[in-house]
Amino acid sequence: MGKIQKQFIDYGCGFPVILKDVPMVHVRGVWTPNVDYDVFHKAVLLALAHKPARLTGNQIKFVRHFVGLTLAEFGEYFDVSHPAVLKWENAGDNVPRIKWSIERDIRLFILDKLNETSRHIGKLYRELRSVARPPKSNKLNLDSFFPSHGDGDGYGYGDGEGTAAGYEDGAGEGAGSGDVSDDEDQSPDRE
Repeated sequence: MGKIQKQFIDYGCGFPVILKDVPMVHVRGVWTPNVDYDVFHKAVLLALAHKPARLTGNQIKFVRHFVGLTLAEFGEYFDVSHPAVLKWENAGDNVPRIKWSIERDIRLFILDKLNETSRHIGKLYRELRSVARPPKSNKLNLDSFFPSHGDGDGYGYGDGEGTAAGYEDGAGEGAGSGDVSDDEDQSPDRE
C-alpha cells in the first residue's frame, strides 16, 4: 500500500532535490519514494542542464559520477586538469570558481550524454548563451518528474520548453557575487 507525499527532499544525489507529489512506498518500516532511480537520475541531469542558477560542486560531481569518468577523464572534456575538477567538486554545496564558458560546456555535455536531440542541445545553447551570470541556488526542484505533472516522456521534461525544474532557497539572490565570467579570469583553469 502506498501514498502520495506532497513534497519530499531527496539527498541521494549529493545535493537536495525537491520532489512534488511523489508516490511513496512503505519498506522495512520507513516511507521511501517509489521511483525508478535510473529514470530519476536522468531527470536530475536534464534539470541540471537547464538549471537557471550556477552548478554547485556536488552537482558537478554527480554529473561526473553518472557518466562514470575519473577526474582526469572529465577534465579532458573541458581542457582542465584533474586537480581543477577536484577543486570544483570540493566546493560542495557552494558554487565553485569556474568560468561560465566551461560550465556551459558541462551543461551541453550532459545533454550529449543523455543522447538528447540536436534540437534540444541547440535550444539549451541559445538559452545559456543569453545568460551572462545566472543566479546561485543549491536546491533542485523536479516538479514535473511524475506522470501527473509531466508530458509523459519519462524524463520529467515538463512542458518540453526546458522548464522541468524550478529552484528554491535563494534563487535569484546574489547573482554574480563570486562568479567568474569569461572575461574575468580570476583563477586558472589548469593547476
